Amino acid sequence: MADKTNREDKVPSWARRSAEILNVFANHNFYVNGFTPYELRTTLEDLGPTYVKIGQIMSSRTDMLPKSYCEELEKLRSSVAPLDAETVRAVIEEETGKRIEDLYLEFHDEPLGSASIGQAHYGVLLDGTPVVTKVQRPLIADMMRRDFVLLKKLAGMVGVMGEEDEAQGAVDLRAVVGELEKVTEEELDFRVEAENTRTFRARCIEDDTVVSCPTIIDELTTVRILTMTFVDGYSISHVDRIEADGYDRVEVGRALTENYLHQILDVGVFHGDPHQGNIMLSQGVPYWIDFGMMGRIDERSMGVIQDLIFALVMKDSEALTNAALAIGKPRAHHGDCRLRRRLLMAATGGARAVTCGVGGAYSVVLP
Repeated sequence: MADKTNREDKVPSWARRSAEILNVFANHNFYVNGFTPYELRTTLEDLGPTYVKIGQIMSSRTDMLPKSYCEELEKLRSSVAPLDAETVRAVIEEETGKRIEDLYLEFHDEPLGSASIGQAHYGVLLDGTPVVTKVQRPLIADMMRRDFVLLKKLAGMVGVMGEEDEAQGAVDLRAVVGELEKVTEEELDFRVEAENTRTFRARCIEDDTVVSCPTIIDELTTVRILTMTFVDGYSISHVDRIEADGYDRVEVGRALTENYLHQILDVGVFHGDPHQGNIMLSQGVPYWIDFGMMGRIDERSMGVIQDLIFALVMKDSEALTNAALAIGKPRAHHGDCRLRRRLLMAATGGARAVTCGVGGAYSVVLP
């Protein structure tokens, strides 16, 4: 028995994890039936948080997956099993060195929501401030890092996936996995999200009565816990409730659109995951939440994007061509005249023309 234990100790953690993953595939009978939307979601759930996170990201990629798969993967945002209350309290007390009773007047053990990396709990601080504390799942960081070791090995073997002709759009799996790993590492350190939130509030919020975001509680924020002011509201996906509460959907949408354009065109810092679940409505004011992913644009790129939008408005195909090519490099070499005609279609024919022109034969790859 001791010899067996010693042999298991010598097996690399990534090899043990590989065996676990193969066992999950076997249990779901993937080799016989392939993946239906339901099987894909449940398989990702059984594979663990890393794959749940990937599934959540893929749920919005209708350009890559059929609608039925995306709709099923959306359930991953709300179907994560919650941590028990004792574990949550233990993490908070370990991170702060204080008892829950010395931190909160009130702390709710029932989570507001549970996600792949952590879950959120409502509380009231000793000074009466309502807050939300996000708590990281124990051991989640080590598990996700092991999974990325395996994913990088797999990506290294596969390399590039897609057609040989670059114009058809090949996908470099190594680059994709590398980007996912970078984003995940940042999300595993809650101090990064805290700093993102501070930056966003300072630079992107001009008037709290129009568009707002939570405020970070510094003394209750560490690598594994994140505390911010509570937003008493609901997701903007609840359209019927917005109207029932007497708010104008058009005005709410206009406020969000103007703010997002301000982020991209004026500030160069923008919310990196702007789906409906990350925008709350409170007393008629939209609030951005969840700043685990933030995008940044340098001044030159902001100028080019401004030029591109102006060219679209003016229906200037030459300026549009120059701006589109300045953003990145074309995947295929075609005559400028043909490209200009396609972009003129984009300027006058709407989003479909943009897809056919820029995203098809004349795809532009961002640097």
